[in-house]
This record gives sequence, C-alpha cells and structure tokens, in this order.
Amino acid sequence: MDLAHNGRDGTAEVDAESSFLFITKMNLFRTLKKFPNVAREMKYVAGERKIRHEENIKLIQDKFREEKREIIRNQTQKTNINSDYKNFEKETEKKDA
Repeated sequence: MDLAHNGRDGTAEVDAESSFLFITKMNLFRTLKKFPNVAREMKYVAGERKIRHEENIKLIQDKFREEKREIIRNQTQKTNINSDYKNFEKETEKKDA
C-alpha cells in the first residue's frame, strides 16, 4: 500500500468476519452522480463527523494545555521552595556567625 498519497487513512473494528471493499475517489464521484440522495447523505454524515473531529481535537488541545500548565506550575513551586530554603540557610549562617 502506498502511504505517500495525499488521501486519508482509516481504521475499523469489527466483531464478525468482514469483507473490505475499495473504490477510487473518481469511481465514487462518478457513481454518486447516479444517486444524488446517497451523495447528499454522505456529505451530511461527513460534515457531522468533521464537526465531532474538530471538537475532539479542541478537547485534546485544551487538556494538553492544562497538563502543561500544571507541570510548569509544579516546577515553579519546586523552584520557589528550593530558593526559599537556600535563602533560609544563608540567613541562618549569618545569624550563627
């Protein structure tokens, strides 16, 4: 299979023995001209899937941003704690001297 094309890849999970059918884009469009109702339905379903796909991408991006913020927040807190401890040690050394 040539993966260098500009088309889309897909996956499917099935619970029973299945057959895989393949049709080229050109043949699909040629066939859909004969079945306008099917073409309309396919466009509608594709549009709905695109909307859900974009929503899912946004959810993943938002989750990633929040996780990144949390990591940065934790690192900043650790840095501040270490800095505060070092300052405490310096002040303690000055008092002891």
